[in-house]
Amino acid sequence: MNDKTTKLLLLGIALGLWANALLPLLRPVAVAAQESKLTSIDDHLSGIDSKVDSLERIARGIAALRLPTAKPQPLADPDECKACESAKFARYC
Repeated sequence: MNDKTTKLLLLGIALGLWANALLPLLRPVAVAAQESKLTSIDDHLSGIDSKVDSLERIARGIAALRLPTAKPQPLADPDECKACESAKFARYC
């Protein structure tokens, strides 16, 4: 009797496992796309696009700037050069 009971329990377990495996094939579960994730990704991408556009505008503005070059003018009078040797502008002499 013990052997019959064990075989019957194993058969029930096997049938239950097969039923669990085959049930989704007979009646597939409906799956809904996660729209919230897709819209979140779209929002992030549009934010990145706007930041790239603003960086491009900033880069174009910097490239359009013409920064003045500071070139020291040579002194014409040597006496002026001697007068400013001790001053903070001695490097221009």
